[in-house]
Amino acid sequence: MGSSQENAVHPIKFNRATFTPSEAAAITGLDVMTQRNLRRHGYLPQAAKGWTRHSVDDVAKLLLMGVLDKLGLPPSGSSVIAEAHHDKHKQSTAELIGAVACNNPCAICDPEGLAHQVKLLDLEIPRYLVVREIEGFSFEGSLQSIEKRSDSAAAIVVELPRLAELIVERAGKPLVTVARYLD
Repeated sequence: MGSSQENAVHPIKFNRATFTPSEAAAITGLDVMTQRNLRRHGYLPQAAKGWTRHSVDDVAKLLLMGVLDKLGLPPSGSSVIAEAHHDKHKQSTAELIGAVACNNPCAICDPEGLAHQVKLLDLEIPRYLVVREIEGFSFEGSLQSIEKRSDSAAAIVVELPRLAELIVERAGKPLVTVARYLD
């Protein structure tokens, strides 16, 4: 039988990874110069003193903006969509993608097995982001709901959980590291 020390719940912290512009480029396909231009034009936050570091949410925003850019939507539109809040959530589209990526078991480094003490977030995010020529954009749970709601002849459909998977696959390192709080 284990000691009470072994069975005790330990205070833990979840450290989210940050990325250099080069690492963000490898994940998103947006090169360092493009990232710098997006920052200069106000589509990304300015770096604090020192070197630029991107959060997981920043990388999610860059990835979404890059996908929409390839489909013909300029940064002035894609940044608004990336920062838009879904009705049921207090997070932006990019933050939702980042949260899903960070909740992926493949993205978590937990060498001491501490994460079993807490329940991972049960995220129910919309599966699709739909950008339409007439109605703007919306979040949809199924392809059938997309068909029912559209008065537009054309739409861009982005699968949000797939963007989260791409971040996990391309990051090359854990997005979250679980550690003990040290007294």
